[in-house]
Amino acid sequence: VYIGGGVNAAKGGIKRYWRLPWSAVQQSVQSRDSSPVIWEKIADSPLIASSMLTNSKLPVLFGGAESSGKGKSDIFVYQPSQNTWTAVGNISTECTYPCVVPLNSNTVFVCGGYIGNNCTNKTELIVMCP
Repeated sequence: VYIGGGVNAAKGGIKRYWRLPWSAVQQSVQSRDSSPVIWEKIADSPLIASSMLTNSKLPVLFGGAESSGKGKSDIFVYQPSQNTWTAVGNISTECTYPCVVPLNSNTVFVCGGYIGNNCTNKTELIVMCP
C-alpha cells in the first residue's frame, strides 16, 4: 500500500511518500490487532502535483510539476530495491493532477488535469511494459 503527495496551504505541493507492506496489513487484520501499523517513508517524488497509480505492485507517477509550478509530462516508477524514482516515459501534455485510470494490467487512460490554472480535456492511452 502506497500513499503520498497532496498540498499544504503554507508550503505548496508535497513530495513525500510512504509504503505500508501488505504483510503488515494482513497481519493486523488476521490478528485483529488494534495497535497502529508503522508506515515506511520512501524516497521523495521528483515532482509535486502528480497522479499516482499502482501498477504491478509498484507506484507510478504521471505528470506533475516542478517546485516552481511548471507542469511536467514525466512518468516515474518507484524502484524499491534502490529507494528511487526512475523516469520511464512521458504523457503527451505537461500538466498537473491528470486523472489516471487503469484499463488492464498494462494500459492506462490519462485524461484532464491542469495546464497552468486552466483545465485541459486532453486524453490518451498509455501502454506500459509489464
